[in-house]
Amino acid sequence: MRFFRVKSQLGPAELCEALGKLDAVAVRIGVAASEDEFELAAHLAERSFAEKTNIARAPQYEFLLWLAGTKDIGNAMRGLSPKEGEREFFVFVFSDAGEREILAELGATPGAGAKGEKLPLGLPKKGEPLALERISLSRTI
Repeated sequence: MRFFRVKSQLGPAELCEALGKLDAVAVRIGVAASEDEFELAAHLAERSFAEKTNIARAPQYEFLLWLAGTKDIGNAMRGLSPKEGEREFFVFVFSDAGEREILAELGATPGAGAKGEKLPLGLPKKGEPLALERISLSRTI
């Protein structure tokens, strides 16, 4: 899994469609306070598939379940996906799609000449212990 912060003019429906083709998902800014939180959710999702304890059928959705701390993909997506009018968000890529390909897809709206724009992450690397514990224990609750 790779992730970066981007800015795009796509609305939630177009964003979901564009990223879905590339095995990628978007997550709102502010749902995690560190890179460690994202990396832990990705690790737990990967481990779930390896141990065949996954709930979701695709790694990107299993990642969302762990990050949201729920077993319901609808709740996870509603809680984590960018809302209407939000133009900055994180993109998590679970395929071999390149950064340029992702950014081009994020700008692929009729009449929009601008491509998606990569931004600095704006997150500390190290996560708070309680935030990491919330993610790691989400399946036991």
